[in-house]
Amino acid sequence: MISKVINSYDIHINGQQLRIIEKNELETVLQDYENKALMRNEPRGSKYVRLLIFQWSDDVLDVELHPNESVDNIRILLKGCISSLVDRGRINSKESYLVRNNGQMYEFQHGCLTTEKLPEVEKKQNMYLVNDKKIKVYEVDMELEIKNITAIKAYIHSKQDGNSDYLVLKQGEKQVVANKKGDILAYPIIEVVAVCAKEFSQEIITSFTGLKIHAEDMQFNYYLISNSQFYIEHSDIYAKGFIIK
Repeated sequence: MISKVINSYDIHINGQQLRIIEKNELETVLQDYENKALMRNEPRGSKYVRLLIFQWSDDVLDVELHPNESVDNIRILLKGCISSLVDRGRINSKESYLVRNNGQMYEFQHGCLTTEKLPEVEKKQNMYLVNDKKIKVYEVDMELEIKNITAIKAYIHSKQDGNSDYLVLKQGEKQVVANKKGDILAYPIIEVVAVCAKEFSQEIITSFTGLKIHAEDMQFNYYLISNSQFYIEHSDIYAKGFIIK
């Protein structure tokens, strides 16, 4: 017997994935089921999925992101969310949009929903400071190709000291970016793009996955992956189990 249906849709923006759900879809809590945990489970295998819960009220879009720690490209993700909500008729098109996330307010102009200005870069010794992020760059001779993934991971591990947010390996136009945990990221980071463009005069930046960014302002679009209905059943044997129809 179906106990609850939760409607959502998934989008991706340059490889980052959002599962977007309106807050009222989660208001009814079923005993022994954790709806937010259910929605964060990713049956299609992407480890980059984040749950985005939204509520539109008093001309402000309130947004929760789960998990909410160490969110890369937060402004780009919020812009992609707004674009998708406008296209789906969930909110009306306006000249500008106010978004509140984790106590911080953002204002986005409608004409800038698919671009993000590259932030300023400051260099201190061997570290680049961009927004509130610390970035280290190493120019390397090895080919930054998947065939060299073992050597690339070993090099990243050898250079990690816990002092930087992102570690960048750079070979010509190509780059590999790892986070503080040493995980290689399969999507471009705007702070890293700013460093490559402004400090290395790089016009085209190619990520490890082959994605190319033209480095004036960072341009992006969201793409719909799927619309989903999650059916939670009392017959499920897992407290966090679900069935996708």
